[in-house]
Order: sequence, then C-alpha cells, then structure tokens
Amino acid sequence: MLKYALTTIALLLSVWTMSVAQPIKVDSSVFHELQRRLAEAPNSADSLDIAINLFDLNFNEQTGRYGEMAYRLALEHGEMAKAMSMIKQLSYIYQNDLEKLDDLTRRAETLPNSNDKKELLTYLSLRKSYYEAYSLSSGKRNERMKELAKVYLNSPAANDDYENIHRLFELCIYLHAIFEQSAMLSNYYDKLGILIEHLPAHQTSLRNLYYSMASVSYSRQFLPEKAVDNDLRLLEHLKELRNIYLLQGRRYRTLDTNLFTIYTRILSNYEALTPDEVQSYYMAIKEIADRNSKIADIMQHSERPQIYYFMATRQYDKALPLLKKHIDELANRKNAIYFNRAMMTAADAMGDNEAYKKAASLYMELLEEYIRDRTAHNLAELAITYDLNQAKSDAEKLRDQQKEASARTDRTLLALALAAVVLLLILMLVFMYQWRRKRKASLELKAAVDELKQERDNLQRVQSDLIMARDQAKAADRQKADFIHMISHQVKTPLQAIAEYTGLIVDCMDAEKKKYLGRFAEVVQLNTELINSMINDITEVSALEANEVEVRIQPASLHDICAMAADSIRPTLNEKQNIVLETEEDYTIATDRRRLEQIVTNLLENAVKFSDHGTIRVAYKVDQERNRVDISISDQGIGIPTAKQEVIFDRFVKLDNNMPGMGLGLYVTRLLTRLMGGEVHVDRGYKGGGARFVVSLRAKSL
Repeated sequence: MLKYALTTIALLLSVWTMSVAQPIKVDSSVFHELQRRLAEAPNSADSLDIAINLFDLNFNEQTGRYGEMAYRLALEHGEMAKAMSMIKQLSYIYQNDLEKLDDLTRRAETLPNSNDKKELLTYLSLRKSYYEAYSLSSGKRNERMKELAKVYLNSPAANDDYENIHRLFELCIYLHAIFEQSAMLSNYYDKLGILIEHLPAHQTSLRNLYYSMASVSYSRQFLPEKAVDNDLRLLEHLKELRNIYLLQGRRYRTLDTNLFTIYTRILSNYEALTPDEVQSYYMAIKEIADRNSKIADIMQHSERPQIYYFMATRQYDKALPLLKKHIDELANRKNAIYFNRAMMTAADAMGDNEAYKKAASLYMELLEEYIRDRTAHNLAELAITYDLNQAKSDAEKLRDQQKEASARTDRTLLALALAAVVLLLILMLVFMYQWRRKRKASLELKAAVDELKQERDNLQRVQSDLIMARDQAKAADRQKADFIHMISHQVKTPLQAIAEYTGLIVDCMDAEKKKYLGRFAEVVQLNTELINSMINDITEVSALEANEVEVRIQPASLHDICAMAADSIRPTLNEKQNIVLETEEDYTIATDRRRLEQIVTNLLENAVKFSDHGTIRVAYKVDQERNRVDISISDQGIGIPTAKQEVIFDRFVKLDNNMPGMGLGLYVTRLLTRLMGGEVHVDRGYKGGGARFVVSLRAKSL
C-alpha cells in the first residue's frame, strides 16, 4: 500500500509537471517565419533543427515532407538519435500505407547496429502487423493468429529480448484485433509487460505502444485498476519522452493530444481513483483545453471528460443532461454500456423515471448482446486454445520422438562398439581357452536360462494372483453395491407399509382413542423416517465410493439453492430455532444444482441436530476473478472440539452417540463436495459460539 501511495503521489506530480511544461502557443506567423529561416539557413546543420520544428508545428500527412527533410539532414550530420526519432514519427503518419512502412523499415536497417536500432525495427514491424491485423479478413486473421500462437508456444525463448518481445507483441496485436476482451489476451499482456519493463528507460516507443493497447483492452474488459495502472505508467514514459524532446530543442513538439486521451481514459475508470485524483486529472484536461483550441473543440463536442467527472463526483444533476444529449451518439459498445449504466444511476438519483426506463431498457439489450458476444468469444477462445494445445502436444511428441530416435542411434553405435571390443577379446582368448571357456560359458548360460525361466514362472504366478485378487475385489464391490440396493429396497418397503398401516389404524379409531394412539403413530413415523434417512445415507455412500454419481453442470441461482435448502429444513425446527439467509445478492453460477443443494441441506441438518436453540445462518460470497464460491453455515450449538474438527468428516464418526443417525451425513457431504471439485471444512477461526462449516467450490459466475 505504501508503494502504491508513493507511486500515485509521484504520478500526480508528473501530471502537473507535464501540464505546465507544454510547448508555447503558436500561430501561423511562427510557421511562416520558420519557413523563411529554412530558406535562408546558411548551412544544413541549422536547417535540421528548423525542419524538425516545422514538422512538429504541423504534425500531419501534408507536412510529412519536413519529416523526410529532417531525416535526410540528420543522416548527413550523423545525428542517429534524431534520424531514428523522425522514422518513428513518420511511421505514425504512414501507419495506413504498407509500402511506406516497408520503405521506413529498409531505411532503419541501414543505420548502425545498436539496441536502439533493434527497438526501432521491432517497433516498425509491429506497426505493420497492426495494420495487417485490421486489414485482413476474419478468416485469414484467425489463421495468422494461430500461426503466431504456435510459434510462441512451441519455440524456445530467444537470447534476444527484442525478438521475444516481437513474438509475443505480434500475437497480442492479433488477439486484440480478434477478441479485444479475452482472458487469454489479458494473460499475454501481463507476460508482455514483464518483458517490456526490461527495456532501457530511454526506449519509449515499444513501451508507449504496449501501455496504450493494454490500457484500452483492460478498460474494455471492465478492469479499471489495471487500465489506470497502465495509463499511469504511460504518463511516466511520456514525461521521459517530453524531456528527450526538450533536450533536443524541440520546443514546438506537443503531446497535448496524447495527454488528453490518456487523462480522459483514466477519468473514465474513476472507480479506481480517489476523489483527489479525479480532481487532479480533470483539472489537467481543462488546462490542456485552455491552451489547445483543437482539444477544446473535441472536449466541447464529445463532453465525455465532463460526464466522467460529474459521475465520479456524483454531480448527477449536471451529468444527466449531458448523458441524454450524447447517449444516442455512441458506437462503441463498451462506452454505450457505461453511459447507459451511468444514465440509470444519474436518473435514479434525480428521480427521472422516464430517462431511467429508457437507459435501463438499452442497458439490458446491450448487456444481453455483450453476454452473447462474450460467450461466442469464449467458445472461440476455447477452440483456439484447444487447437494450440493440440499443436503444442504434437510438437512435444515430435521432439520426444526425435530425442528417442537420437538415443536409439547412440545406443546402437555404442552397442556396436562394445560388440566389436568383446569380439576382439573373444578372438584373442579363444585360442588359449577355447574348449574350457566354451564349456564354462555353456554351463553359465544354462544356469542363467534356468534362473530366468524360474523368474518368469514366478512373475506369471504373481500376475495371476494379482488378477485374481483384483477380480475378487471388483466382485466384492459389486456384491456390496447389490446387497446395499437390495437391503434398501427390502427394508424401505416394509417400513413404509408399517408407517402407512399405523396411520390407517389410527384413522380408523374413534376420536378418543385416536388422540391417545396418535402419539405412538407419530413415534413410528419418526423412527421410520430415521431408518429411511440412514438407508439413504448408506446408499449414497455406496454410490459415491463406486464413482456412480454423475455431476451435471448447468447455470443455477446461488440464492435459490441456499433458499430451497433452508426452506426444506424449516419444518424440522423447534420454536427456539431459526434459519436466516444472510446474503441477498444473487449470482448465477455454473454448478450441479441438486448436488449443491444436497450439500447445503446436509450441513443445515447437522446444525439443527446440534443446536437446540438460536439462529442458524447461511451466507455465501463469490470471487469472480478466481471462479470461487464460498458458502458458510454457522450455528450457536455445542460446537466442535479442535481435535475433532477433521475427524467428524470420517465415515461412521459420531461425537455424541446419543444423537440419532449413523455418522454418515458429513462424510457424504465431503464426498459430494470433492466430487464437484471443492472442499468442506470447519472454520477454526469462528468466534461466534457453536460452529461454522465452509464449503469452497470452483464455480464460474455467469
């Protein structure tokens, strides 16, 4: 936390520094004066700085000739840093012209070798990849992405950092173009960020490109903390770039457009900002607009910074009119979702029901479309991941085959060499000990063969015994299961008949006897239910231990599951007991509804059994980032000794033998929980009196 706070303070100071250290305001007279000075410059050295300033004043496609002039003059005077800088900025002007990008790449390849040259070539190559990724058809783009992914996954890391960055960065560009909102893309961006941070501090081009793309991606995935973190890092590198420009004498080079875009994007993620930070970034945007008329026009037309600021500061009376004005102009779905949600918040606060209904209707449509697209993207991502994993597996198999073939060749050569040596030795000794050696070898060979035969017979006998034992164990398991099912049926049917006939007998009695005999009928019914419960537990244990229970994963309401379990238990409570469902917020998760409801019901039955009074509380929470669901059931009963908190999950374990049951309820609960990929345990840190059981499951929130 201290590190994050210091970083935030430093970056807020950098916001102020970059805001006040911008180039001076200029008009057309300055541009014409520089043109005159260029025409009258006495030497090419003076012309270089003037050409760069002219390029900075009119940084657009029409004045690219000044960038070309500055590049040629920089080469002429050996100013390699300025030459590289002009190539990078010309690539931005020519970003949609593949031929000119190729020409810039050829120029960069002629520069002296250095790490800065490697960074420049990597940057230009990624610029071309970015253009191609958005120019190709959907099918060709997907094929190219798969090729890049296979290269990345199957190729070992290179010794050159720039090659590793290029390989992963190009893959991220294509993933960004295809999915834009993807867990795979976020994972690769995180890995790429680690590689980028290893670059020298003065190499800002790859960093700026990475942080810009990553921040946009994280924003569109509704990850405000990550988006803001990347934008703050981008601001730091823009500050470094601004210092480089000042050292080069480029007083007219403005970064206003870049800063305005970054500050606006940071402000759009105001959930991750403090009130002071919101105020700082909004004031920085206004300062840029005050000195830059183009930015002021953009700000007046779109009014997005104002909307973000008013929403962040809860000035809904000012935000709502702007939202109404611009709500129909949005093309980007992420912005449309945000603005409709913001309009719902502002309209609700201001009591504007009409605006709230309109925004809510659009918001639901957009969310449904967003969920459909995310589902389609997730399916496509899963398919791609499967293909890539298959390709990786095939490559690994091929490498293993090659290694095995090489090892076989080595073994063959070694065996041949050893055979040759042995043969020579035998030839040398055969003349001296031919008959004796032959007979001795024959005897030893016969003994070895006999020993091997004996070992073979022993192994075959052991194998037969193991097969027989396995078959007997399987047969015993089948017999046990058949026995349990048979006993279950044979016992349940008479028990049910006893209960029903007992009720029938009582019903046939007159009122006076019926009241007297009714108590005995209730006892019979209660004991029948207890025996049925024990039989069901035994049957359930048998099925679980035999792996005969199937888990069916489907979307289900977590609130409904817990509520149904609680409702099923309430009829068994006494007047001093109560069940409360503490969590009201609902989540739709992917799980087996019936099994999860059975788990919660078992834990509630256990809580009721060991709590003769008090409130039994059911709560849950969902960790959407880790796809984890925690459900807790707490009671105010007798509690569980620390030494017994794990033993109680064993089969046939009862802490109190006077309590009804066979000690299988918690055992079945743990088997079901593990079957669903989770775990159940007693919360050792619970201090509320009684006990609290926690069920932790891997279940994705939908």
